[in-house]
Amino acid sequence: MIPIMLMAMLNDDEKSKVSQIYDKYYGLMIYTANKVLNDVTLSEDAVSDSIEKIISNVDKIGDISCYKTRAYIVTIVRRTAIDVWRKKRRTKVGIDDNDYDGISDTSNSSFIDEIVSAETFQAIKHAIQSLPESLKEAAMLSIVHELDNQEIADILNISNSAVRMRISRAKKIIRDGLAGVMSV
Repeated sequence: MIPIMLMAMLNDDEKSKVSQIYDKYYGLMIYTANKVLNDVTLSEDAVSDSIEKIISNVDKIGDISCYKTRAYIVTIVRRTAIDVWRKKRRTKVGIDDNDYDGISDTSNSSFIDEIVSAETFQAIKHAIQSLPESLKEAAMLSIVHELDNQEIADILNISNSAVRMRISRAKKIIRDGLAGVMSV
């Protein structure tokens, strides 16, 4: 269910976009959350929380049917489901949050400006895909979706400094990977 209070703050175009996203991706969102949580009720809660985050960033979404939008939505739902999982674990056992840390990093838009050919772009894409899961999500949000560190921190529910650290690590891995490709 789409949060009515948040929808009231949107203009007609944004309301339409959120409704289309909900209609098109609801099944995928439930599936993604349920992969983490293995509980339909908790998955529905995670999807509801994710929709709130999507509404807050609806202006960042362009074409609803493109792969970037799908990846963006999956990332938000996965991170929200992990947060729900952490809260559930904490209340049951009092466990440390580092038990499931699948957060990722990446670089800023000036890094994208360094792309000079399709071949280089493919090498960067491959380097991002081969990043550890903990860095991949932040890399995707930063490079592909061009979000700033604070927006990434809000989506992943981590500190701004953690985002900067992960972006730095991802950049280093990507640059090291590209150095080998570019020198050949």
